[in-house]
Amino acid sequence: VRATMTRRKKQENLKIVEVSGSHYDMGFQYGSACPEIHGMLEETVRLFGGPAMVQDVMQHRVPDYLAAAEAYAPEIVEEMKGMADGAGLALQDILFLNTTYELSVPGVMGGCTAFAAAGAATANGEVIAGQNFDYIEPWKDYIIILRMNPESGPRILAVTGAGCLGLFGVNSAGISVNLNLLRNTDSLTPSGGVPTHAILRKLLTCGKISEAVSVIGA
Repeated sequence: VRATMTRRKKQENLKIVEVSGSHYDMGFQYGSACPEIHGMLEETVRLFGGPAMVQDVMQHRVPDYLAAAEAYAPEIVEEMKGMADGAGLALQDILFLNTTYELSVPGVMGGCTAFAAAGAATANGEVIAGQNFDYIEPWKDYIIILRMNPESGPRILAVTGAGCLGLFGVNSAGISVNLNLLRNTDSLTPSGGVPTHAILRKLLTCGKISEAVSVIGA
């Protein structure tokens, strides 16, 4: 199944992946349906300096992120485990793809622009939210749309790079999640923490704004 969107004044196709069930099941279905994950991993390894440099990152930095993610959202880690199994990759590979926000440097990553309008700012008073996606050029062939139907919680429509958790999108409870490249002073030399991708994915499981606020502040 494919959908179309306009980018740079021409029509291009985005792959739609539809998954359902438990977090592990959804991850497995995602990994199985997306051979593009292997290409995304190869491109990302190249962008981050090649196999030797990435191996060092995986050994010395990624494990800290895994421990933090397991403490914060074990169900999201299960999703990544399913994705790894479905794609025939190691969990470490999937976790690496989901820590690129933390591991990247400004010269590599662009920054997205997010927006929202409501009330008098819109024609009928409804909320309009969205963003552009300033992804890295080599990733352009690996951007997908995820349609997620979990066994519990709201349905999700999200945009992401192949192998990454659902990054930004909306859910059936009316929660909209956007992303741009904001950094804290420690983001270039992280000592570990919950990967941003995991936080964004967990936000999309929320049914109320109050729940989403607590997820961010946890």
